[in-house]
Amino acid sequence: MNCIETSNLHKSFGSVKALQKVDVVVKKGSIHGFLGPNGAGKTTTIKTILGLLKANQGHIKVFDQKVQFGQTETLLQEIGYLPQDPVFPEHYNAIEVMELTAQMYGISRQVAVPRIKELLKYYELNKDATRLVKNYSKGMKQRLGLATVWLPEPKLLILDEPVSALDPEGRYYVLEQIKQIKNQGTTVFFSSHILSDVERVADKVTIINKGQILLEKSTDDMRSNYVGSAYVVKVTPEQQNQAQQLLQSLDEVKNVTVKGSSISFQNPQAEPAEFSKLILNTLLHSDIGVLKFTTVEPTLEDVFLNLINGGESA
Repeated sequence: MNCIETSNLHKSFGSVKALQKVDVVVKKGSIHGFLGPNGAGKTTTIKTILGLLKANQGHIKVFDQKVQFGQTETLLQEIGYLPQDPVFPEHYNAIEVMELTAQMYGISRQVAVPRIKELLKYYELNKDATRLVKNYSKGMKQRLGLATVWLPEPKLLILDEPVSALDPEGRYYVLEQIKQIKNQGTTVFFSSHILSDVERVADKVTIINKGQILLEKSTDDMRSNYVGSAYVVKVTPEQQNQAQQLLQSLDEVKNVTVKGSSISFQNPQAEPAEFSKLILNTLLHSDIGVLKFTTVEPTLEDVFLNLINGGESA
């Protein structure tokens, strides 16, 4: 069963085409990352899925129900949605915000009180629970948003850049919470421009850029099928420029970049052993001293950069 399905989704703002033929499928029980640079169309897609924006063309289903703009009140009872910059009543404190959320979802006080206490502690807001929200930092507001959206334990969580305002430690704990949420049977669809975060928790990833879907695959399929083997070579410092130019001159070598004292590059198709032999022979025959040569497991970042820079799309 699919939790979310979009088909041929188009959305324009005047002459600006924000979304063009966006097809996304989010399977029940999965963590689905929605990846793209700022301005790629992630937030527009999410708001259209939720019925908060009206699509110019296309179809949307959530829990096999057709989404109609402005007619999603019943559907939203099963969904937790956290925008990128959550807004709360400024004259409320964190406890009052959580209690209001419990009332909106019809959660009894007997169930809500201990759960609110538990969530505020988990997101390290228990010591600031009686402070007015207007005095919270952006990171604190984002943590409160995460606590609030998970309070009713929805069937589907839609999170727009849920860790963008958090420090590395905070991001780690939130991503761990997302994994736990999946284990409890909730589907998670979250957007991000932070590649490592998506790679850490997502089962499947959709990459969007300039309002168009470039790829939608499992993270494992992306790494194995859409980026060739990656390599790193380290040469003597005085020969680094010569080695870089030599590698760039080879048709078999792609995406040559210098990182500190090392040169990294990729090969989309060649057999790794033969390609490694070619590289070493080429460098050594040019009297370039090779200090280190190794292969590197391709990452989601490699896939992303390859697609954004004009590589093959699905």
